Amino acid sequence: MKKYIVPVITGIVTFVFGVVVGVKMSVYVYEPDFDSNSNSDNRKVTKPIKSESHSKPVVKKINKTQSNETWNVTLDSVTTERVKKSDDLHFTAVNDYDIKKLLPEEFYMTTVEATIENKLDKDIDGSRSTGEYILVDGNGYARTISGTTLSSYTDVRPMPIESFPPKSKTKIQFIVLSEKNDFNSDNIKISLPDFAKDEDFDDVYPGGTFDFQN
Repeated sequence: MKKYIVPVITGIVTFVFGVVVGVKMSVYVYEPDFDSNSNSDNRKVTKPIKSESHSKPVVKKINKTQSNETWNVTLDSVTTERVKKSDDLHFTAVNDYDIKKLLPEEFYMTTVEATIENKLDKDIDGSRSTGEYILVDGNGYARTISGTTLSSYTDVRPMPIESFPPKSKTKIQFIVLSEKNDFNSDNIKISLPDFAKDEDFDDVYPGGTFDFQN
């Protein structure tokens, strides 16, 4: 009988060691792993939640067209996002006015995108405008590139628009800046200036106001 004692003891020790290692491995596997994509309820509770510094853009498709004798203007979309103020952001200024000084560290930027189609068989010189491009929002605020308040300013891109070739379509963006996410995209109006036919400005290609009723 004695010759079997050592193997039996060895087997018991091996079994106990295996159980201990197994327990340790189990404990290790189920520790919360903050870099994991596990669906474990325990990890969902303990995993820290990261706040987003930028909101995802919210896009509203409109695709409505208004016309006059010279232009077809299509209001394509309105996109709003929350952004941080930085040196990389640049806005067109009239008389070097810094519109960014009116903005908080985080603000809302709304992009109103439209398509301007020249219906004529003639080239229209974009540098001969007799006024400004105007965006009127749903609250009735008229915004231009020369505005000096957040409720009267819009950046216009591209600026300037050099030319409207015959039968061509040109994309234009109006950039609205605000402290709150409160841009009203209902019943937007876009006004185009008149454009002189020659350097004397005696005759013009008429612009007009295009009303996008919802």
